[in-house]
Amino acid sequence: MEQEHPGAIIRRQLLDDCDLSQAQLADRLGYGKQAICLLVNGKKSITPRMALALEREFPQLGEAELWLSIQAAYDLQEELEKQGRDKA
Repeated sequence: MEQEHPGAIIRRQLLDDCDLSQAQLADRLGYGKQAICLLVNGKKSITPRMALALEREFPQLGEAELWLSIQAAYDLQEELEKQGRDKA
């Protein structure tokens, strides 16, 4: 099963569904616009600091542990693919 990058979830649930801009999201989370752009385009990982900011600003989307778990699952899938293995 293909694991979705957490940035894609954030893009869909916050930028699209809640009609936030990347700049607005960056301000609310305390990050620069570049970091948010990289995140929502799957080029940057969720960090513990970012997971806590998401939990604080958007508690309806889940706790920090959830975001870190999604990131870890994505990272594991990426590594398995690099090694030519599929997660069973």
